[in-house]
Amino acid sequence: MRKFLFKCAVFVLLLGLVPAVELFLLPPDLFNFRVWESITTPFNRFGFGPGFFYPGKHIRKLERGDHENARWNDPEPVQTEWWTDSHGFRNRPEVADLDSYFAVTIGDSHIAGSHLDQANTLAVRLSALTGKPVYNYGGNESLTLKFFNDPRWKKLPVRYVIIEARPVSFGPNGPLRGVFTPLPDGSLRLADYAFPPKEANSAQAELEDRLLKQNWLQFLRSRLKVVRMAPEWPAQSAPVALAQASAAASAAVPAVPAAVVELPPPPKNEVLDFAFKAVMAVKTACDKRGSRFIFLLMPSEDRSLDTLPHMLKNAGVKVLACVPGDDGFPCPENLGGFYSTYDTHWTPKSVEYTAERLRCMLSE
Repeated sequence: MRKFLFKCAVFVLLLGLVPAVELFLLPPDLFNFRVWESITTPFNRFGFGPGFFYPGKHIRKLERGDHENARWNDPEPVQTEWWTDSHGFRNRPEVADLDSYFAVTIGDSHIAGSHLDQANTLAVRLSALTGKPVYNYGGNESLTLKFFNDPRWKKLPVRYVIIEARPVSFGPNGPLRGVFTPLPDGSLRLADYAFPPKEANSAQAELEDRLLKQNWLQFLRSRLKVVRMAPEWPAQSAPVALAQASAAASAAVPAVPAAVVELPPPPKNEVLDFAFKAVMAVKTACDKRGSRFIFLLMPSEDRSLDTLPHMLKNAGVKVLACVPGDDGFPCPENLGGFYSTYDTHWTPKSVEYTAERLRCMLSE
């Protein structure tokens, strides 16, 4: 009996020892195939700041691609360097607290720079081409909502706001569905967002957050084939204002016999209709803050929004998009080389090309 209890005690001790060693002795990215999962705040549980990442980090890592078969066997790993500023965004400390910015880039992991060295992110390349400060506010599409509700940015002069999105982000389950709320005239506006109170002890909060991730356990499970792949932590969630409003509107409709109900015909392309209204809502928000707006639609094989750039340009929005007939930017039929071979994100060459196209648009 004593031997059994001793073995149980040793087992429990080891279970507690491994996470302690990971948290206090090992690099935070050791059990991840890239830096992203090791410094994101996936549960949005603590008030680290508005950013998508733990603030004040500097990590160098040989990253592997996020394709399932490449996560631990990538034949072309990429050496990356990551800096995060005091607000939790991927910027070097010297860029974090300027009095004004020439431009801010907002969007998902492409803008933040997953699978890219810090020097190859869009904000850094655009800053190098223009010679002016550009801030990286990337991580997730729902950060558009945070930016326009961020008290810090309400006071900071920004000449250009560049917002990136993928066609899938506007879909029925896309992250941008929770960013907007409907208005009585059928248009949309950006929803309100209240930031959580700042965490009093951010170092302790970060340790607790990392403990919840159980990176070492997920790594072990993936290597033993218990799970199909290493974990990708869920993105920060925005208020699902549109869904809540729709539910409230449905609840307010009086009960009528089924035979009398006349439903309006659905739009030919509901996603296209939503995307147009959403981008126009962002343009309105930019106009109110005195910034010029550029919309970047990421190249994709998804053809559902092919007509969106033309609709937006006719409505006065500057657009950089990949659609058939758009001069120079890769079209859906010709995406070879735009994205990495073993990763879902764009290459440094694609970022440079996009930055150059944006530079031309900024000078118009």
